[in-house]
Amino acid sequence: MIDPSAPLPRPRSDLTEPPDAPQALSGALSVLQGRMLLQVSPARVGYLRGQLDAGRSGLVLCGKNALRKAKRLREEEQFSGPLLVDPAVYEVRAASE
Repeated sequence: MIDPSAPLPRPRSDLTEPPDAPQALSGALSVLQGRMLLQVSPARVGYLRGQLDAGRSGLVLCGKNALRKAKRLREEEQFSGPLLVDPAVYEVRAASE
Protein backbone atom coordinates (compact mmCIF):
# COMPACT_ATOMS: atom_id res chain seq x y z
CA MET A 1 0.00 0.00 0.00
CA ILE A 2 1.27 3.45 -0.88
CA ASP A 3 1.16 6.15 1.78
CA PRO A 4 -0.53 9.14 0.07
CA SER A 5 1.10 11.56 2.54
CA ALA A 6 4.64 10.51 1.53
CA PRO A 7 6.22 12.95 -0.91
CA LEU A 8 7.08 11.58 -4.32
CA PRO A 9 10.64 12.02 -5.56
CA ARG A 10 10.98 14.69 -8.20
CA PRO A 11 11.82 13.36 -11.63
CA ARG A 12 15.38 13.94 -12.82
CA SER A 13 16.28 13.69 -16.45
CA ASP A 14 19.73 15.20 -16.02
CA LEU A 15 22.17 13.12 -13.95
CA THR A 16 24.40 16.16 -13.46
CA GLU A 17 21.65 17.75 -11.39
CA PRO A 18 22.32 17.53 -7.63
CA PRO A 19 20.28 14.91 -5.76
CA ASP A 20 17.33 15.82 -3.58
CA ALA A 21 18.30 17.14 -0.16
CA PRO A 22 18.57 14.03 2.02
CA GLN A 23 17.32 13.71 5.55
CA ALA A 24 20.21 14.09 7.94
CA LEU A 25 21.92 10.89 9.07
CA SER A 26 24.59 10.79 11.69
CA GLY A 27 27.80 8.86 12.12
CA ALA A 28 29.15 6.43 9.57
CA LEU A 29 25.83 6.22 7.71
CA SER A 30 26.11 9.83 6.59
CA VAL A 31 29.00 8.82 4.28
CA LEU A 32 26.67 6.47 2.40
CA GLN A 33 23.67 8.75 2.18
CA GLY A 34 22.55 9.52 -1.36
CA ARG A 35 24.94 7.03 -2.98
CA MET A 36 24.39 4.04 -5.23
CA LEU A 37 26.57 1.18 -4.00
CA LEU A 38 27.58 -1.41 -6.58
CA GLN A 39 28.13 -4.95 -5.33
CA VAL A 40 30.77 -6.77 -7.31
CA SER A 41 33.27 -9.60 -6.97
CA PRO A 42 36.93 -8.56 -6.71
CA ALA A 43 37.63 -10.08 -10.13
CA ARG A 44 35.12 -7.74 -11.82
CA VAL A 45 36.06 -4.40 -10.22
CA GLY A 46 38.13 -3.45 -13.27
CA TYR A 47 35.05 -3.55 -15.49
CA LEU A 48 33.17 -1.04 -13.29
CA ARG A 49 35.93 1.19 -11.97
CA GLY A 50 35.83 3.68 -14.87
CA GLN A 51 32.07 4.05 -14.56
CA LEU A 52 31.97 4.96 -10.86
CA ASP A 53 30.91 8.49 -10.00
CA ALA A 54 32.99 9.60 -7.01
CA GLY A 55 30.17 11.74 -5.63
CA ARG A 56 27.28 9.35 -6.06
CA SER A 57 28.57 5.79 -5.88
CA GLY A 58 30.70 3.32 -3.96
CA LEU A 59 31.65 -0.35 -3.95
CA VAL A 60 30.66 -3.43 -1.99
CA LEU A 61 33.20 -6.17 -2.66
CA CYS A 62 31.90 -9.67 -2.06
CA GLY A 63 33.31 -13.16 -1.87
CA LYS A 64 36.74 -14.66 -1.80
CA ASN A 65 39.64 -12.16 -1.91
CA ALA A 66 37.32 -9.20 -1.13
CA LEU A 67 39.48 -8.00 1.78
CA ARG A 68 42.67 -8.28 -0.26
CA LYS A 69 41.15 -6.35 -3.18
CA ALA A 70 39.79 -3.65 -0.85
CA LYS A 71 43.27 -3.14 0.60
CA ARG A 72 44.75 -2.90 -2.90
CA LEU A 73 42.08 -0.39 -3.98
CA ARG A 74 42.85 1.87 -1.03
CA GLU A 75 46.63 1.59 -0.89
CA GLU A 76 47.72 1.09 -4.50
CA GLU A 77 44.87 2.44 -6.61
CA GLN A 78 43.92 5.39 -4.34
CA PHE A 79 40.19 4.58 -4.42
CA SER A 80 38.66 7.11 -2.03
CA GLY A 81 34.94 6.36 -2.34
CA PRO A 82 32.87 4.31 0.09
CA LEU A 83 34.18 0.76 0.15
CA LEU A 84 32.42 -2.05 2.00
CA VAL A 85 33.45 -5.70 2.18
CA ASP A 86 31.25 -8.78 2.37
CA PRO A 87 33.65 -11.74 2.60
CA ALA A 88 30.65 -14.12 2.25
CA VAL A 89 31.82 -16.47 4.99
CA TYR A 90 28.18 -17.58 5.29
CA GLU A 91 28.66 -19.46 2.01
CA VAL A 92 31.11 -21.93 3.57
CA ARG A 93 30.17 -21.95 7.27
CA ALA A 94 26.96 -21.95 9.25
CA ALA A 95 25.96 -18.67 10.87
CA SER A 96 26.51 -18.33 14.59
CA GLU A 97 26.26 -15.70 17.29
